[in-house]
Amino acid sequence: MNNRDSLLTDSLLAPFFKESVDRFILPNGLIVIFKEDHSAELVSVQVWVKTGSMDEADKTGAGVSHFLEHMVFKGSEQREGPELSAAITQIGGQLNAYTSFDRTVYYADVPSEGAETAFDVLSDLVFRAKLVQEDYEKEREVILREIDMAFDEPDRQVSRAIFRTVFRNHPFGHPVLGNRDLFLKVSVEDLRNYYTSRYVPNNMVVVVAGDIDRDALNAYLESYFYDVERKALPMRFIPAEPAQLAPREERMIGSVNICRGAIAFRIPGINHADSVALDLLAAVLGGGESSILYQSLRERNELVHSISTSCWNPGTTGIFWISYTCDPDKQDAVENAIQDELARVSRQGIHPDDLQKARRQAIVGEINARKTISAQASRLGLAEVVVGDLEYPKSYFKLLQTVHFSDIPRLILTYLTAESRTIVSLNQELPKETERSVKRKVQLSNFELITLPNGAKIVYQQDTAIPKVHIRYTGLGGPLYEDKSNAGITGLLATQLLRDTKNRSSEQVARLVESRGGIFHEFVGNNAFGFGIEMLSEDVMTTCNLIEDALLHPLFSEATFERERNAQIAQLNEDMDDIVEFGRKQLRKHFFGDHPYGCDSYGTLDALKSLTAQSVKEHALRLLLSRNAVISICGNFDPDKILPELEAILSVIPDYAFEKESPPFTPPSATQSYREQMEREQSVVLQAFSGPAINTEDYYTANVIEELLNDMSGRLFLHVREELGLAYYVGAYRMTGLHTGMFNLMAGTRPGDEDAVLDVFTKELTRLKEGDVSDADLAHSRLRLLSQTRFAHQAIGSRAVNAGLNCLFGVDINNWNNHKALLERVNRESIARFASEYLDPAKAISLIVGPEK
Repeated sequence: MNNRDSLLTDSLLAPFFKESVDRFILPNGLIVIFKEDHSAELVSVQVWVKTGSMDEADKTGAGVSHFLEHMVFKGSEQREGPELSAAITQIGGQLNAYTSFDRTVYYADVPSEGAETAFDVLSDLVFRAKLVQEDYEKEREVILREIDMAFDEPDRQVSRAIFRTVFRNHPFGHPVLGNRDLFLKVSVEDLRNYYTSRYVPNNMVVVVAGDIDRDALNAYLESYFYDVERKALPMRFIPAEPAQLAPREERMIGSVNICRGAIAFRIPGINHADSVALDLLAAVLGGGESSILYQSLRERNELVHSISTSCWNPGTTGIFWISYTCDPDKQDAVENAIQDELARVSRQGIHPDDLQKARRQAIVGEINARKTISAQASRLGLAEVVVGDLEYPKSYFKLLQTVHFSDIPRLILTYLTAESRTIVSLNQELPKETERSVKRKVQLSNFELITLPNGAKIVYQQDTAIPKVHIRYTGLGGPLYEDKSNAGITGLLATQLLRDTKNRSSEQVARLVESRGGIFHEFVGNNAFGFGIEMLSEDVMTTCNLIEDALLHPLFSEATFERERNAQIAQLNEDMDDIVEFGRKQLRKHFFGDHPYGCDSYGTLDALKSLTAQSVKEHALRLLLSRNAVISICGNFDPDKILPELEAILSVIPDYAFEKESPPFTPPSATQSYREQMEREQSVVLQAFSGPAINTEDYYTANVIEELLNDMSGRLFLHVREELGLAYYVGAYRMTGLHTGMFNLMAGTRPGDEDAVLDVFTKELTRLKEGDVSDADLAHSRLRLLSQTRFAHQAIGSRAVNAGLNCLFGVDINNWNNHKALLERVNRESIARFASEYLDPAKAISLIVGPEK
């Protein structure tokens, strides 16, 4: 590593590594990790139970750990099941959990004034769960749905196949959810025994980060965690995985449009001397758009639609994993090309700049992991529970400096060998011939607006909390500016703006951004399109230069157009494989009909196939106009230096008349029902109603109703999932436009129960129409929405997105200041009026997607 890299690491990460983190152990053996941080009025409290699917002993492969994670939410000695979630959501917090191979984590992210409630509820979950037979029977059906749903998700099928093929003895070979046949044999008594033996204080770590002081922490620990007794722990026995001596394969055939595949190699665990170097190897080979495999297989040879590389080794062993998607007939060519590239790099090595880029990405990744209070707590939990040392991040970056570019060939020859190779794929049935802490209190300033003479706008906000800047260009576009013949063209435009320019190729753009640890991405939605770049503050002038190239010097080359069009077609085909995405697209088409909103921003296969590079260029001439240009910038930057740069870029964008599109739409006046056949284990039930536009007061009423219907402690969820056991997931979502919208209900259920779900939907909407909503439910929904804003506003990118879109749509760029007042206007009467006006079952469009009736 050169001196500049070493200095960069020290200058950027040293302040984080110097932050105070306390670690202490209670008399009962419970470990506490505490980081005081007053940068936001939020607290994250997390309980890491050091037990997961690899600790299930004679029940290995049955999913006991995950089953128990579900069951503890069904009620405690002090609270009924719904009250556990409600206690957190009512104070504007978020409560959740996850299970992995080696841990089960329960976490509550709350406003700081609700910190004690988080300690109270989490201690209830991990020490006082009731675990009764009635709840066991209901939740078993819910998890069976979840297990079955995994077979409907192609990506998860590939992931599972990799683990079971690589690991034949180790518990990693079993899914965390459990194997269905073994899961069915788990009794409630098994869950109780597991809970009492492994959910003990000396097998737990409590991580606390955020706006709380040590005195308050000690008081809450004494109230909720001190009095639980230590117990003897059963020994953890993990069978050793024998060395792999020959290549392995698993080929799966399914009803899919896109081939998904992976090539995996078993590697040593996190404590091995080569662990850090293997992380860098993964970044060099497949970490971003300038990586070796991405450039070779996607950009130059156009064999894949996506390709990436991961290094996963949390314990004593792990997997080095190259995953890809491609057209079904290219699978063999892709696998051969990957192996050819590995062989080439093992012979020729890499350029030192590739390793420097990977290090930079690692540094930025470490900074990104500290963006939010919750992420900081998770980072500490991983260091303590998975690695076993809170100082590991510091050691990791010291080791990062010792890796030399000449190590890369050795790593490939040592670990990525033919004998240790495992290949897995999920493809179509092909024709036979082709088959095979510093304490600080930060008050964010408002965004400021600059309007240029040509109508272009800049919105900006300074935030010196971390050394990063996010800059985003946004313009009106998407379905409203397309028709059936060119549906999806705005997405291609957004993609190509950040690819080839007259000054840089797509590879050079990717390499420039990623060599500095930055990220860049395009976006297109129902009403807008654009792109964003986030980099370190010292690279902000580079960011401005890239934005100038994209807006003023796009190339729209034929080769890039063909490649990106094929990628967008591949994404459409991927969506068609997913029952939920397929259903959402079909529902939208049935509801909006011939209106442009009837198609989402990805377009249609027929339209995409008819497009040309010239048509994208012509579309750019229509949309890339000064009166349709907003640049938003947020982060740590000098306005006196950067704003003139952005003004200079926007001032030369053509100042022609820009026509805003607002095609009329008449919502359905009568109920209609549709059914789409899709051979899956589940059915998805969807229902669409008219919804409000963005610039209306009803928009906020819709926000509250959507939150009411998505509340895990709310009536709809409890009735459909908990009481009736009809669905694993149920809730609401919206498609919001500038002049109209669509409000939707959705549930995943077992085939045969679809009509029962629709009946529940009707009853729930009738309740809303009658204004049957409690003051408490209303208050809790408002509070959750306000907390979501608080959580989102931790990230500079999120703030830049919101301010840019608000400016573009004619909304107050600082409307988050009025969020509370606007939500408080929503009451029973406005909810009843909204339900009567919009959510009329007599005008609903219903769709069922699932196996043949």
